[in-house]
Amino acid sequence: YLGWRSGDLLSGLGEDALDLSIGRRQYTAGTGFLFFNQSGNSLGRGAYWTGERKAADLTALARLKTGPWGVDVLYLEADDLPDTHTRLAGLTLDRSLGELGSVGGGFYRVLDSDTPTRDGMSVYDVRVDLTPLAGVPALGLQGEYAYEDNGEALRASGWYAQASYRLDRVPWTPTVAYRYARFEGDDASSRRSEDFDPLFYGFSDWGYWYQGEVVGEYVLGNSNLDTHLLQVKATPSDALTVRALYYDFRLRRPASLGVRSEDFARELDLALDWSVTEHLQMSAVAAHVRPDA
Repeated sequence: YLGWRSGDLLSGLGEDALDLSIGRRQYTAGTGFLFFNQSGNSLGRGAYWTGERKAADLTALARLKTGPWGVDVLYLEADDLPDTHTRLAGLTLDRSLGELGSVGGGFYRVLDSDTPTRDGMSVYDVRVDLTPLAGVPALGLQGEYAYEDNGEALRASGWYAQASYRLDRVPWTPTVAYRYARFEGDDASSRRSEDFDPLFYGFSDWGYWYQGEVVGEYVLGNSNLDTHLLQVKATPSDALTVRALYYDFRLRRPASLGVRSEDFARELDLALDWSVTEHLQMSAVAAHVRPDA
């Protein structure tokens, strides 16, 4: 891609306040709940787990950053697989709250797509990240809500809420977090679809937003799903981080998958990240899944 930054040209707004670019590039917002990976992998492309493609086929982005405010105006053409020929335009706003964290959100419009429920869809998004929380530096709160409206074709929502607490006086300073995520599923008795469209989420960190190294990567997407996540993260040294993630997966509408029980599966993941040198990082993960009813 090609780009241009304003440098000191707009000195009243700050250095590099304006950033313009166009080409094959990745667009991310927040934790990647809606936007992280605009490409597709596996099948004839390979590269499913490592070295994966993330860039859209075309991204035009105007980014303005001044003081605590950030504004993105974007247009992208997805490079997903199978190719849905999805074209999307939108606006993202972010507001830094300094030591308190940040708030943000956006509005996005799907201009064209081969997926009928996505073609013409409007997306409204709001998110908050209060880490650390004022007066309680060890406590963090995160959340995001997205509402999708495509008239008589689709109306759906997806959201999550998370609380975390860092144990500063315990060896390895572990952080314990609980997250609940809900993605609507289709109601067979309704004429329109209620299946939440997760758009272009991806892996930005363990648990975001491939939920489970088995279930989230290979079995279920972020639709028709309720997920309870309990995570413990510890840092034995500056170079080593270890995590345990426990998921409880439940279907929002079991009938849409032809089953009666909402109890889908439980998964335990153990992950280790080791910064061997300044230039080399190694990761290891083990996962076990127990199917439910």
